[in-house]
Amino acid sequence: MRYSIAIDGGGTKTAMVIVDSTHTIIKEAFYGPSSLDTVDISYLKRYLKTFLDSCEYFFSAVYIGLGGILSPDDKKPLFNLVKEIVPMLENCNIYIENDIDIAFLLSDNPKSSMVSIIGTGTVCYGKHNNRFHRASGWSYYEGDEGSAYHLGLQSVLDSIKAFDFRKEDTDFLKFIRKQIEIHGENDILSKVKEFRLNRTETAALAKFVTSFGFSDSASKEIMIDGANKIVDAMEAVYKRLGFKKTTCLIIGSLGHDPVYFKCIENIIKNRKLEIVLQLPKSKPHIHAAKYIL
Repeated sequence: MRYSIAIDGGGTKTAMVIVDSTHTIIKEAFYGPSSLDTVDISYLKRYLKTFLDSCEYFFSAVYIGLGGILSPDDKKPLFNLVKEIVPMLENCNIYIENDIDIAFLLSDNPKSSMVSIIGTGTVCYGKHNNRFHRASGWSYYEGDEGSAYHLGLQSVLDSIKAFDFRKEDTDFLKFIRKQIEIHGENDILSKVKEFRLNRTETAALAKFVTSFGFSDSASKEIMIDGANKIVDAMEAVYKRLGFKKTTCLIIGSLGHDPVYFKCIENIIKNRKLEIVLQLPKSKPHIHAAKYIL
């Protein structure tokens, strides 16, 4: 019997799974963030040690799809980590790629289609006629426009604008101020610093944007703006690669939110882009573990 381990790491959640050669799931677990543009490699090391505690298997294949991997230099410490921690057979294959790669494994047509990750961060990537293009997702410092981080941060900033009467106050913005504990002027500076720099905590506010949705003018504005930013990236990939019609697989918890998904879909339709959004038929980490075997 052969065994593989696959890891899918993002800015909020890290999924790990062990699969055998019959495609049976032996073990699955979820941990916190491991994306390299969110936390350092020590987080992944700790999760992996915990996951493999008392492990009795020797692996013939290892797959890591991690946010924040942009160059071969980013991969080197991860290869070293795998060799240090993971019990492997002598001829074990190790695959380490950006998490967009693990998403393409789920596409019906991985050689000519698009994938958009819409979670804590966001990125859109396309392959067509042996050409590749990526838009957005360079770092949350660049904005990660349309992501959960973007929606969460905009909620914080708009709630402050409503506090000092630069913006009309709404039930949603009052809710956000209460949620992040802005009670007076002395709270504002510390909260702005906290939520600009804490990517995971800020991204957690996005669920409130979509839950208020179109029922509140402020949440509606934030959501539509975010969805437009997502479609900006999709349109850039679509036009750069010369697609006439294509599919875009949506990966990530925010992208799977039915309200946000529909909002993105409507904007694509309004722009007259021939992009059909699709949802994955399997979890990325499980599909990757089976694929590498």
